[in-house]
Amino acid sequence: MPTEPLATLGEYVFGIDSAPYEEMRRSAEYRWAAQERIGRTPARQWLGPGEETVRLSGRIYSVRRPAAEEMKALRAEAAKGEPLLLTLGSGEILGLWTVERIRETGSLFLAGGTARKVEFEVELSFYGEDGEVRDS
Repeated sequence: MPTEPLATLGEYVFGIDSAPYEEMRRSAEYRWAAQERIGRTPARQWLGPGEETVRLSGRIYSVRRPAAEEMKALRAEAAKGEPLLLTLGSGEILGLWTVERIRETGSLFLAGGTARKVEFEVELSFYGEDGEVRDS
């Protein structure tokens, strides 16, 4: 019986039974331009929100399904070349994101070269929408 997902990215499910991430790092930039002024310090002008990124990292241990199969499924979702909907298991919808990079490190190898443990990191960038104003 599958557990509730931690998050979904497109059709890929990050879950306790599949690829549980241990850390979710979210970063948002806010753009302010310096406006030079004669005889005074520069003033700042708000330009709007900037880049937003999410980095998920964790470990997969081959128990029910080989870790390599989980990574293959995640790379296939990323290779679609389209923005993917990121939704947290709590139901919060974070919007459309692009997969910028997937890193994986295999270890604890079995005979034949199968990794029993894979550490992974997925880097996402917010896709954005024309005219969209985000409040989160």
